[in-house]
Amino acid sequence: YTTHTNTNLTPTKCRPVHERFIPVIRKRAPNLVIFSDQWRAEALPYLEQTVVEIRQHTGASVLVLGPNFELRRDPRILLRDVQNPSDINNVAWARRKKDREKVAESLRRISEAIPVDYISKFDIVCPQGRCDILLQDQLSYSDGNHWTVKGMELFGQRLVNHPVFVELVTSGENRQPPVVGD
Repeated sequence: YTTHTNTNLTPTKCRPVHERFIPVIRKRAPNLVIFSDQWRAEALPYLEQTVVEIRQHTGASVLVLGPNFELRRDPRILLRDVQNPSDINNVAWARRKKDREKVAESLRRISEAIPVDYISKFDIVCPQGRCDILLQDQLSYSDGNHWTVKGMELFGQRLVNHPVFVELVTSGENRQPPVVGD
């Protein structure tokens, strides 16, 4: 967090949060820990150590969700750029923030190397490169990277039905909690 633009996110403030995180998660002994973030490239090198600590103290499975699909502009502005409102779903992929793909690809490679399960939010929002930005008469995004309630409902449903998620949840139901020593 030494390069974060948010002045509230500094190493001095974030390290104590991380140090408290492991004891809390250890006490709760979850079967599954899900990381979902917008992911900055600077944070990626710390993921492996965090996963190692989680596994060491809980034995939990870990799922990493990739960064959100982001539009370069607010979807309401994109609507002004198309002839037919439903065309926004076809042009949204071309109007995405392409730099997020590098972060998503790096995160996917890191997740495979650790290894942990990974689901791309790009695939959740834009299956086969067609994005679901306009849902009937409502937008799924409130701005360039935040989902509306309608978007959360659709994308959340896609997430919980994703084969990786289903496998993790169903295998977790049959799994005995790990015995963790002090």
